[in-house]
Amino acid sequence: MNEPPYPQMIYPADPKYIGEYQRLLLGQKKSYRLFVRLLGMIGLFMPFIFQMNYLGMGGKGIFNPMQLSQGVIIVLVLPLLLTRGIKRSRLTSIALLPIIAFTLMNLFLIIRGQVLGVTHARYDMIASIKIGYWCLLWLLTIEHLNDIKSINFVQRMFAYGAAINSAIVIFFFFTGRSRVNNYLHEGVQASFGAEGSSGKAMIGFMLCAVIVAPSLKFFKSKFLGSVFTATILLGIAITNDRSGQLAFVTAVGWITFWLFSYSSRHTTRSVYIRMIFAVAIMGVVYFSQVGLDNLISRWDDLATENAGSSRLRMWQGAWLHFKNSDLTTILFGGCQDNVRNAMIAYLGADIHTHSDLFDQMLSNGLVGISVLALFFFALFKISLSINHRSFHFAIAFALFGMLLICSILTSQILYTHSMLAYVVLITCQYKLGQQDRMLRK
Repeated sequence: MNEPPYPQMIYPADPKYIGEYQRLLLGQKKSYRLFVRLLGMIGLFMPFIFQMNYLGMGGKGIFNPMQLSQGVIIVLVLPLLLTRGIKRSRLTSIALLPIIAFTLMNLFLIIRGQVLGVTHARYDMIASIKIGYWCLLWLLTIEHLNDIKSINFVQRMFAYGAAINSAIVIFFFFTGRSRVNNYLHEGVQASFGAEGSSGKAMIGFMLCAVIVAPSLKFFKSKFLGSVFTATILLGIAITNDRSGQLAFVTAVGWITFWLFSYSSRHTTRSVYIRMIFAVAIMGVVYFSQVGLDNLISRWDDLATENAGSSRLRMWQGAWLHFKNSDLTTILFGGCQDNVRNAMIAYLGADIHTHSDLFDQMLSNGLVGISVLALFFFALFKISLSINHRSFHFAIAFALFGMLLICSILTSQILYTHSMLAYVVLITCQYKLGQQDRMLRK
């Protein structure tokens, strides 16, 4: 077979050179078009559906629009898994173990809650379904998203969806409607969009989009592309979610380090410059319209006993509660009830610990911590498998680092669309990195 004369591979891949040859290089599998379109629509519309929960278009009950739409999606994609199955590949073998572990742990959690008559067994079931939802779609993404055109389509849809959510957040902030009250005692103004929505639930998919967006060609004008990225960044900034701010700064710092350590390619540097230009645009708008005092006030409590909105007290209480538990609870946890009881006992508030690590420690014990560690190790291994000189490696590790920070500092695994964005976009970077490596051989 005579290989066509490909030019030097650039990032992102030029659609002009996408064809059967590239698909063969990616493992002789084509993308399953119906699933690709569905995944793209999920990325585009799910952030808006998330906001619908709080726009008077559905309550916060068990069947709100977000949960109902996710239930429909599970019903639609399960036959795909059952009829087409999963073919063994290196990526599948890495991801399958934590997915199976999550599934078995959650089944055990649900059964135990029903058998023991746990007070809030319904919350255990909801939590299990949420994790099952993004695990299922992640597995199908690994199997059925294979060619560059499909991968870039999915990435664009997730970025567009994040921009829609960011636009809603910005609208509600600058019109003065539905500004959150959580931070008013600190003199901080913020917005999560429609009243009642959660910053930590949206920060993940906006962070993912803002890291991936500069490398995707949305507009012919590079300036308009930077404005697009800056819009998402502004939405992140005015949620005033500190874990998100820290995660983004860490990601940009990592990409900067990688750029000057590994890359000498002009095209890669131009993507980085577009990202920095977007940060500059966002900074001008934020500091002129919101002000530096707002940002400083948000971080002021780090020097007080309520540091991190009392996170240290939450985590100390969670650890003491866990340490004083019986052996069975230490090993297997005490369901969601254990989380609530610990926070009520040590803080007097019916909340969770604001950390996946401590939430899992209380609800699923050492088993939960082990499964969470297995999941993060799998993502780390996937990211590490990409050629270190490829920009896809830099982006994948940036996404992994942001997830790790947000997971530990504010919790993420029960926020379905954020988790889906992380695992899908890391998978996209892995597959594009494999493509890049093969074309360089």
